[in-house]
Amino acid sequence: MGTEQEISLIDLIAAAVRKGTKIIIFALIIGLIATAGSAFLDSLGSDEQKDPNVLSSTERQIRDLEKTIERAENGIAAEREYIGKSLYMQLNPYDISSTTINYTVSDLDVPLDGSLGTMQNPTEYAMNRVIGQYQQAWNGTDLADAPVFSGYGLEDRYLREVVFINDAGNGNIAIEAYAASEEESKKLASAAEAVLRSLQNTAVTESFGHKLIHTSTVTKQILDETIRDAQNAHYDAIDMYTDDLSSAVKTLKDMQEDPVTQLIKKFIIGCIAGGILGFLWVMFRAMVRGSAESAEQV
Repeated sequence: MGTEQEISLIDLIAAAVRKGTKIIIFALIIGLIATAGSAFLDSLGSDEQKDPNVLSSTERQIRDLEKTIERAENGIAAEREYIGKSLYMQLNPYDISSTTINYTVSDLDVPLDGSLGTMQNPTEYAMNRVIGQYQQAWNGTDLADAPVFSGYGLEDRYLREVVFINDAGNGNIAIEAYAASEEESKKLASAAEAVLRSLQNTAVTESFGHKLIHTSTVTKQILDETIRDAQNAHYDAIDMYTDDLSSAVKTLKDMQEDPVTQLIKKFIIGCIAGGILGFLWVMFRAMVRGSAESAEQV
């Protein structure tokens, strides 16, 4: 049973091969029809294409595509530059070394001459002013210019992604640094500590007299899925820009393609479609006529 089926299939293919010339002719005819039809439809729209409004619309579309291409290329370049320079992007979100240096504000010099008015808790007010001044001074400092960070050769924005100071509450300030290794997180935190110390005179001048006392330093390994999500967002942005770029380039290429080239493509597609249809038609006729019994009977 399997042998008869195999012979039948061979005979069907043989029948198609014998009709090869007719299939080729049929394919060429379909290709010519497709090309002629396309040319005819293009000619019907030729008057419309000469309309200044239509030309303006086409030109505007081309300009928009060119802007999309430029924006996508710039976006890809910017994301790649960021990923290459960013210490943040080098972190393993499931194994981050975090070093925290804790300070407390003490010996607060709260004026008792009534200059703070009748507020209920002048000490708390003064404490908040001091810590707020440290944060303001920190935010206003270009870390890239600080000698302790000069060895990194990075812009301020890259450093601030991995080292920062926080109001830890109750008159405490915390320096925190993230890095790929314990040694590096300690190094970053130590550099930030030096910057914070350099801001003390400014904080005293702009707020109230005080002392900044170191209370503890803690280094530990942490997991942070928000870092993972932020990292993935940059890689997703590259994928998005790449898709936009590919789509815009293809559309622009199609719009600027030579009409003759377009007709040649349509002719080739028509020939392929005609060849497939012709082959299927011959196979169908061979089966209907019972030609599978013998290639000679076809």
